[in-house]
Amino acid sequence: MRYGLYRSIVLLVILISLGIFFFFHFSMILLHVCPVNPISTRYKIVTDSYTQLFFAQNWHLFAPDPISTNYYVYMDVRYYGESLKKDEKEINWIDITTPMIDVNNKSFFTPYNRLLRINNGLVSQLQLNLVSDLTMKVVKKNLAENTEEKVNQSLMESHENAKDGLYRYAYSYAKTLFPNQKIEAIKLLVCIKETIPFSKRNDTNFQKDENRIILDWRDNLEDVIALP
Repeated sequence: MRYGLYRSIVLLVILISLGIFFFFHFSMILLHVCPVNPISTRYKIVTDSYTQLFFAQNWHLFAPDPISTNYYVYMDVRYYGESLKKDEKEINWIDITTPMIDVNNKSFFTPYNRLLRINNGLVSQLQLNLVSDLTMKVVKKNLAENTEEKVNQSLMESHENAKDGLYRYAYSYAKTLFPNQKIEAIKLLVCIKETIPFSKRNDTNFQKDENRIILDWRDNLEDVIALP
């Protein structure tokens, strides 16, 4: 009798928890995909943080503008007691993207797929410091006069949040690579590399464009745990 009561309580708690989660999830998705309005603008930072970390995707996935860039994140690590690296030649960039891709490609069912999506989502969010002219026209038409300033402020906050996320991601990766070292600071290099167009696949002289974003040393990340 008592076992049945406990079981009913556990099932009830699970159902209520799932209900709360689904309500939150679909509310975030609805606010993210609905037309620009005062409510979606107010909660843009929250909805972007939720959707871009786990569901990063844009319309460039589809023709006529398929994905045309690849993202790679590199890090350098400075240990406690080590002198500051001032010369670029002293920096030893460690690729923290390609190994994750290799592990992910070995299995369809792996937690590294989600970790890789977090990485890509953060890099995508890092670039969202510009808004298309069409988006800004729609925003100005539907909202108040000071909307442009609010949108730019929101984008800058999103940009800073992406930087913080990348630092924490890299620091977690570094703790896994160097478990016996005491890490003082992390420096990041984000490479955005153009893919080879299909029409240029046989052109050996084709030069791919590459943009680089260097994020300077950051410390005080001791609360980050190592990747599994």
